[in-house]
Amino acid sequence: MKDSHIQENISEELTLELSLEEMALEVIDMLGVALHFAGAKKQHIPELIELYSKQMDKFYETLPEDALYGQEEMIEIIQSLQQDYAHYFHASPRAQIHSQHKPRHTHKK
Repeated sequence: MKDSHIQENISEELTLELSLEEMALEVIDMLGVALHFAGAKKQHIPELIELYSKQMDKFYETLPEDALYGQEEMIEIIQSLQQDYAHYFHASPRAQIHSQHKPRHTHKK
């Protein structure tokens, strides 16, 4: 009876460990998708995922230990990646519009 209980606990722990590992992989995949929609070039997404972790460490160095980590903070970190590693991102559509836009003649009143 004691051995079966130990085996059951080990099995539950392994299942939990695998579930956590699967969730971590899903989170990494979702971060890759978020970076894609933030304009990251496809070939740079794996490196940007690594850089995200480093940016997150820098971001939290200045904050209290119990600082929140949610959607707003994730957006700020991705925006900091866009600034610090702009060459890993496509130019934003807005930037492309501005760079291609020729000034119109204005009428003075």
